[in-house]
Amino acid sequence: MTVVSGMSIDLIVSSWTETVIEAYIDPDFGGFRRHAGAIWIVTADGYASNWRAIEFRPTLSLYIAFDGICVSSE
Repeated sequence: MTVVSGMSIDLIVSSWTETVIEAYIDPDFGGFRRHAGAIWIVTADGYASNWRAIEFRPTLSLYIAFDGICVSSE
């Protein structure tokens, strides 16, 4: 997946069937802004699929616990 112009990252695949691939970004990945990108599939044999346009939209999550009160900002 491309997240900024000229930079691609590997997603972590959690499930792969003939019709569905479930993957996610490493939780430690951060520091990037919204970007029009692309996503594609590469098999273990090195074959790459056609790419599809995506919108990379990172979210900000901040959780603060104070005296039993939890505040979430998204």
